[in-house]
Parts: sequence; C-alpha cells; structure tokens
Amino acid sequence: MAAVAVLNNLVLYKSKSTKTRSGCSRLVSNSIKCSVATGEETRRVTVKNGNDSLDICRVLNGMWQTSGGWGRIDRDDAVEAMLRYADAGLSTFDMADHYGPAEDLYGIFVNRVRRERPPEYLDKIRGLTKWVPPPVKMTSSFVRESINVSRKRMDVSSLDMLQFHWYWS
Repeated sequence: MAAVAVLNNLVLYKSKSTKTRSGCSRLVSNSIKCSVATGEETRRVTVKNGNDSLDICRVLNGMWQTSGGWGRIDRDDAVEAMLRYADAGLSTFDMADHYGPAEDLYGIFVNRVRRERPPEYLDKIRGLTKWVPPPVKMTSSFVRESINVSRKRMDVSSLDMLQFHWYWS
C-alpha cells in the first residue's frame, strides 16, 4: 500500500502482488480517493474519508531510517530531532510496527511533549503507523492485540491512523 498526497488530492493505493505464468510478480492496485481540505495554516491539511477526518501536517516525518539498516540509533538524539521538527511545525510522524524502534521513539517523544510543552501543543502532534501482520488467519482478538502493541509502544490511548498492509498470494 502506498499513499500519495499532491496538494488537495489524496489517493490511497491498495496493492496486491500476484504471480504471472513466468513466476514474476505484478502489482494490481485499487485506489480509494479521499478529499483533502487545507486549513488556515498552510502547513496542515485535513484528510477526510466519509465521516472520518484527520488533521495532519502536509509534510510527514518518515521514521523508516530508525529501522536499523543504517547503523545504531541513539534514542536521545532521535527524540531531540523529533522535538525540533515538531517545534518547527513538522508535527506528523510516519512509522510502522516493523521500523525497528520507531513506535517506541514516538512514545518517548510524546511523553517529552506531555512534560515539556503546553497541553494544547499535543493537539497538533500526529503519529501515523502501519501494521504488517504475518499472513495468518485474522481473528478479532489477534487484530485487537496487535493494535494494542502499537498503541502501547506509542504510549497513546488510540492510534491517529493505522495503515494495514497485507501480504496477498
């Protein structure tokens, strides 16, 4: 799944990989269009899909680099950088359950914001995460437990947004 935002349009792509006769994979995509309304503050947009909406920063801070493929991550330095980004208005963070300590870093960051910033500051902070479960039977208890893992790692009562990635065969 990939998300592409271009000013006032947002298209979410749900992709599935299928095998061709030659054994190669090909992607089949279904797109879901969402409307995006800009706020008075040009750095933020409200993403709407039906009755659901989410106010986010136009520029997302991707946390894939914390997955560990580029060396050891210093948690204190990472959280300090997240605070600097948020202070500059870049307050939406994109992570995943499999991006190493990304969700844990977000939890540490959110707790620093709670302790060191005014309460209304937290209203602008957004944590978007992805869930990539193994290809197993999905039961409601498995889904709930898995979501609770991310929620606890991120130290939030509910997730701002969860993108579900599924391996198709």
